[in-house]
Amino acid sequence: MVNQALHHILSSNHYRQGRGVISLIGDEAAARGKHALLLGDTGGLNACEESVLKGLRTRHMAYTTVVFQTECSFQERGKLEQVCAENGCDLIIGLGGGKCMDLAKAAAEIMELPIITVPSIAATCAACTPLSIMYQPSGRTDRSLPLNRGVDVCLADTDILLKAPPGTLASGIADSLAKHQEIMCGSASLACAQTDAGRYGAYCIALAIDHILYEKAIEAYESCRTQIWSREFEDVVYTILSLTALCSGLVSGAGQLALAHSFNDAVHDQYPAAARDHLHGEIVGVGTVLQMAVNESTQLEQYQNLLRELHLAVSVDQLGIPAETDTMRKIEEYLSGRMGANREVLAPQVHRGLKTLFRLQ
Repeated sequence: MVNQALHHILSSNHYRQGRGVISLIGDEAAARGKHALLLGDTGGLNACEESVLKGLRTRHMAYTTVVFQTECSFQERGKLEQVCAENGCDLIIGLGGGKCMDLAKAAAEIMELPIITVPSIAATCAACTPLSIMYQPSGRTDRSLPLNRGVDVCLADTDILLKAPPGTLASGIADSLAKHQEIMCGSASLACAQTDAGRYGAYCIALAIDHILYEKAIEAYESCRTQIWSREFEDVVYTILSLTALCSGLVSGAGQLALAHSFNDAVHDQYPAAARDHLHGEIVGVGTVLQMAVNESTQLEQYQNLLRELHLAVSVDQLGIPAETDTMRKIEEYLSGRMGANREVLAPQVHRGLKTLFRLQ
């Protein structure tokens, strides 16, 4: 008898990173299909389309291009299903940032098609993680959509990523640094003996993510700013895209008080204008301040200093959200709805954390 069987979709099945790996797109695509749907946002198409089309043409593959311009929504997924059916597409290739990647993955999942991702920015782990964040057409968060299989191939070309705006790399750094604090779930530390293996494994990976990013983030950011390749840049990209996705795959949310990302959802729901003006990781970065306050982390000052060096927001007012009692109440009410059966225990901790975040003592 199988009791509570584990089922982890950890990351991409094949992850290839390095300078010039985009040249592999033709071989990888031809091994999986004959007619590719290229889904790309403006940045992704500008950065990658020429190289991707060269690879597909070399292998005599057909392709249909769709420009991603709205939200990663179920409505947009339905439109992609129709495009694929009309054109006989048997493979999806996503080019661009997180929302574009999430829509490509969600479409591939529902149609049971192979999926190749080519990130043009390292602002999140979306190119690899087995999850799509779905939004309403208005921009408000709809829900997280767990995926039943990983990305078939992720091609992370660091020559392409090096040319991205440095703020996108900074956003990815902040997004990755949230993992350790969210896994802590209001605790100061996790003991192996009292923690299930999956969560403890994710915790150890998250600690490694922290160590790498605190050590190498500034040098990597400077590489991106000057567009001069460095080993630090390569390592930070790997940490954001691959290690963070692996960490996410090990933790399905059970036992987590994922306040940093729930704070991001609250901003999208209550302050959509602020959400449009800031990258996902920047909002999550401010949410991590809240999570660290709840955890009573001793690293809070170090973390805020790193955000400042990366030119990221460290407070709600820097996101364009008024640091007022009414704002705190709205966000607290939203977060309360995410606490489930643990609300009685978590609510006082979150209230104290919000007071720290809003500087209301």
